[in-house]
Formats: sequence, C-alpha cells, structure tokens
Amino acid sequence: MLFGLLTWVVCFVICGCGFSGKGGSLFRPDVIVALSPVGAASGVTPGGEFRFSVAVSGTPNRSVTFDQIEDAATGRKLFAMPGDVEQKPVLDVGTGEYVWTVPSADVRLNTDSFPVIPAGSYRIRARSNAEPSSSSSILVVVSDATIEIRIDDGGGPDSQGSIPANPTNLSAGDTLDLKAIVTVVGGGGTAEFSVEPTGQGVSIDSGTGIVTTTTTASGTFLVKASIVGNPNIFALLTVTVVPAKVVITPANPTASVLGTVQLTAKVLDRFNNEIHGNQVTWDVLDGAGNPDLSGTRGTINASGLYTAPNTGGLFRVRATNPQTGAFSTVDILVKDARVVITPNGASLTVNGTQDFNAQVLDANDALISDQTVTWAAPDGGTVDSDGLFTAPGTPGQYRVTATSAAVGRTGTVTVLVTGDAVVVISTGTPDVRIGGTKTFTAQVRDGLGNPAPDQTINWSVVGGAGNGSINASGVYTAPNTPGQYQVRADNPATGAFATFTVVVTDVIVDIPELGVTLLPGQTYDFDASVTSQSDPGISQNVTWSASGGASIDANGLFTAPSAPGVYVVTATSTVVPRSDTVEVTVVAEGTVLVADEMDAGDPTRHVAGLVVQMPPNAIRSFQAFVASTIGGSVIWTKAGNGSITQVGDVVRFNSTGTANNQTVTLTARSVNDPTKFATVTIQIRTGNGNADGTIRRPIR
Repeated sequence: MLFGLLTWVVCFVICGCGFSGKGGSLFRPDVIVALSPVGAASGVTPGGEFRFSVAVSGTPNRSVTFDQIEDAATGRKLFAMPGDVEQKPVLDVGTGEYVWTVPSADVRLNTDSFPVIPAGSYRIRARSNAEPSSSSSILVVVSDATIEIRIDDGGGPDSQGSIPANPTNLSAGDTLDLKAIVTVVGGGGTAEFSVEPTGQGVSIDSGTGIVTTTTTASGTFLVKASIVGNPNIFALLTVTVVPAKVVITPANPTASVLGTVQLTAKVLDRFNNEIHGNQVTWDVLDGAGNPDLSGTRGTINASGLYTAPNTGGLFRVRATNPQTGAFSTVDILVKDARVVITPNGASLTVNGTQDFNAQVLDANDALISDQTVTWAAPDGGTVDSDGLFTAPGTPGQYRVTATSAAVGRTGTVTVLVTGDAVVVISTGTPDVRIGGTKTFTAQVRDGLGNPAPDQTINWSVVGGAGNGSINASGVYTAPNTPGQYQVRADNPATGAFATFTVVVTDVIVDIPELGVTLLPGQTYDFDASVTSQSDPGISQNVTWSASGGASIDANGLFTAPSAPGVYVVTATSTVVPRSDTVEVTVVAEGTVLVADEMDAGDPTRHVAGLVVQMPPNAIRSFQAFVASTIGGSVIWTKAGNGSITQVGDVVRFNSTGTANNQTVTLTARSVNDPTKFATVTIQIRTGNGNADGTIRRPIR
C-alpha cells in the first residue's frame, strides 16, 4: 500500500567519524560505525528523500539505533515529545540502506504538532547496538533548491520520459541523452551541463545535456549539472566510456504473460566488429535501474531466455559484458493472455444443460500449448470437467467460469435460467474491431432443451443503429465508436429471447494502479497510457479529473482532501472519448484496515470492517494495515470459537471447533494507538469458504 511521504529539500555533507568515550576522552573502539550518502546530488526535491547507508565493522551484529535527529548548531532535538515519547523518522529500505523523510509541512502525531524545520544544518547519528559508545553521523543541510540528473528512457508504450541516472557505462562512439530536473521553492530554474576532464574524447552540450563520445575515447568522466545562477546547487553523474558496446536482438521483443522470448547479445568493438569469445550476463531491472530479484518483472537465465511474469507491462532487461563493462538494455512488452468461453452466455430452462468450450489465447490471440482449464459454477448449478453446465431448479442468472492455471486468467459467462422456451446464441469471442463484422447464430429450445418447432429469429441491436447493425442472417457490423453493445435474438412464437454483449474496441486508456490509500493532504502522482492497434503512435495526452472536490492537476498529481472517503480519479484520452478510473481511499492518520490475505495487494479491498463466510474445520488468512506516516503494527484478538496464529500483521484463523451458523470476530488493534482497530466478522456456514491456510510474507 502506498502512502505519501512528508519531505524536505536536503543536501548533505559527511561528518567525520570521530568517537567520544566515557569521561570525554577520545578513543577509537574496535567496533566502527560509518555513514555514507547514497547518490551524488547536492540536494533532493521538496517531497524527496535523503538516503544514506550505514556500515558496521568489528562485530557480527550489524544493527544500529538512531538518536533523535538534532539541530547541528543548537543541539535541539527535532522530535522531542511530551512524556519522552520519541519519533525517529528513519526507515530501513534495505540491507544497510536508510531513508530520512524530512517534513515539508507541520507534522501531526497523536495530539502533538511539530513546525516546519527552517533552513540550516541537522545531524543524523547511528549507534552500534553491539557497542552503544560507537557511533557516527551525517550532517544534513536543508536548502530551498535541488537538481537531479536523469537519463532519457527512449520512449515506448510505457515511457515515463526518463529514469534515475545511476553511474553508467557508455560505449566509445555512442551518445547519451541526459535531462536535468530543477526545483526551486517558490520559483523555477534552468540547468547547465559540463564534463571533466575535457579534451579527451567526451563532450556535452551545456544546454541539452547530450553526451557525445569519439571512437577513441575511454576512461571515467564526471558529468555535472548545476543551476544557472546558483552553481553551488549541483548534481554529479559518473560516466565510464568503454571500448566496446553490447547489441541485443530482437530490438523490440514481445511476450505473453508467463510466456518466453529468446534474447541474444553481441559484443562489438568501437568499429562495430564482433568481439568473439566475450560473454554477457543478464539481469531484469527494476524501475530504478537495479537488478530485480523478486521475479515480479519476469526472470532471465544465463542463455538470455526471458520468462514473462503473470502481469502485462513493459519490463527492462540488461546484458552486461564483464570483460569491458559495456552493457545495453532492451524493453520487453509483455501482453496479457485471456480465457475465452463459447458460447458467450446462454438461456436455459430449469435443470437444462449447456455445453461450454474454453480456449486459452496468448496476446496475439493464438492458442497456447496448455489448454487445461478448471470449470466452476460459483452461483449455483453444476458444471463438469468438460464444461457441461446443468442449470439449477430455480430461475435466475448464474455464472460459469473457466480458469487457466498456465496463465492465471479466468473467463466468465452468464447463464439465464428460465422455466420457458429459450434462445441460445452461438458465436466466437466477443471482440470485434471498429467497423468490423461478426456472424451470430441462434437456436430456440423447448423446456427439455430440444429444438423447438418454430426456429424463427428476429435479430436486433439493443439501443438502435448508433450501436451497430445486424442483418437477417445474424451478421453484425460494429459502429465506429469503441464500447460494449448488445445483440438480441427474439423468437416471436414463444416470446423467448437472448442477448449477447459485443466488445468494440481500438483505443485503451490504462491507469496501472488497482487503488491507492492516502492520508489527508498527501499526494500521489498518477500516470496513464493510451494504446491503439490501428494507431501505434496515438497521442499519450489525457485529461485528469477527480470526484468529490478532490484536487488533481494536469500532470496527474492528486492531492488528498481533508475529508476521509473514497474518491475516483479519471484519465480521459484527448483523442477519443475513452477513459480509465482508479479509486483513492483517504483515511485518517493511524486508521487500521484489513483484507483477506489473497486481496492484500489490491488496496481497493482494504476495509475497516470485513465480513466473510467459511465452513468449520477450515483455515483462512487475513492481513492488517496501519495508515500512518510513521508505520505501525497491530495485535490480533479473537471473540468466539476457533483459534488464531499471528505472523507479523497477518493472522491465520482455524475454524476447527466452530459449528454452522456461529459467528467469530477477529480484531486488529493498533499498537501505537489502541483506540484504532478494524474487524473481520466470520460467519460459519457449512459448504462455503476458502481452505487456503498459507501465511504468506506480508505485502508492504
């Protein structure tokens, strides 16, 4: 779950690592703590973060404890609170790496308020837990301006414009397009670039930031971007020019979810001749350009075979030549897969049957090798392993689903169960291109499922000619406007009818987030992509809007209002009237939310009160979340029969010992503020529930 961060502009100076022992004498203990900044910028933007690393030597215990952050000039503690309660806003973001989020507005914690820290020098100190007398610190200087160097990402369907500029390699004879992001509180600013040393084959355009190298250049160079009129505010980037480059093929690879694509790489010298015998190593990169070991962006083996993840998107892969340090990256477009059930819906009499078929298609609508699906009828009726659905004895609407474990996707159709004659429409997939055609057939069946004597079918389009047209033979012609439209087949002799939903689509607007949870006043930067099969170069421009009086600017920056609630953010293409929406939940500081553990990754399913059903002798897991700028944990308790096991903020409930129609209440209560809690109400019902009892690693 994403929470906005309260931040300031900082630039850093590393303090000396002297140590003070008892009685004021100076000594150098065996245990040594060293703090170093992460990155080479002289400041970060308002709303940014100050990152640093901590190294501990002389003991196997590498853990540290942070003192309260203090004013370097006066020694005043920044976050001293009544009752000696301390806020130490330093968050561990990885092994040995930490981030300090500096408030850019008044910080409110419980009933105590802390004002904005003025410009000046402040100190972060870390102490060894193994030897508390051993410590080190970093001096942080608060400023009102910042600059950051970023690298142009080369565009593409999911382009964000640029990526963070970590120390990078550049092949001799190539160019590098850099950008400088300048932020000055209360105004704007421009940047100018320079490079050192000069005259050795590497140059940079001071205005555009384009680095150019000659074919004979080699060595390490330092690029500097400084604010015009304020040269003391700058950012640095180390560029190493290597006498080789790596070329990856194919240049624009694609794959389906959970599919594979084979990549190859060649190492070329500065004259574009292949250097035989030089090998490459492969990495999948995260959004910051670092190796991603989670597998959520896919995996790649030593031979360059990339296996896509279970979600679509644009994912970056890097090939590195260890002998020269040269590397190259390529973006792989992973397209989604789907399960298509035919026919797409049916009408049956009570206890009637319908035989369904399912196909598992890749992103190019080709059949994948594994066509195995699992059938289910979640609302009633039965369906066998071959897709034969038997309607229940009660009229109504019932879903039939087919799930592919190979691609992790489910197809769904709806069956209308009546007591009279029915019309069954048959066709393939529901998709049809703008202006395209699709042929439908229909059959009238009696109450026993046999063909009725009168097979007359009158075809129509629900809503009139603006939604397309269909002739007497069942040939539907799609309109020029994307959308969902319904075709209807009527049998005048019996009055029976059936409808089929057609999806006419060409342009898709996509906001990648499932949902976002924020505290009042926090911000979140949304992005949206626009894709079109007929126009690959379609404009990516969208207009942003938000419901309920919430604020969102033209670039998608949403500011949470003061009133808690659910707000809808909408991105609409400026080219065609297509849009996508995402819900933003605004909660008060310290609010506790819960979700079924299977839904922990979907913020739209995080609620203050969850009601579920499960049978006796089953296991189900739930996760709690504390909405707070300083984090927090919960304690789970139970009222009723059964038992619970807590791991972190996840609880596993075992309903053994319960009986049908009993109710059990689980409560997740905040450790920081016990007045804040959320509940899970479990209704014990025979024959319902999820028996998945695995406690997974909590999702943050």
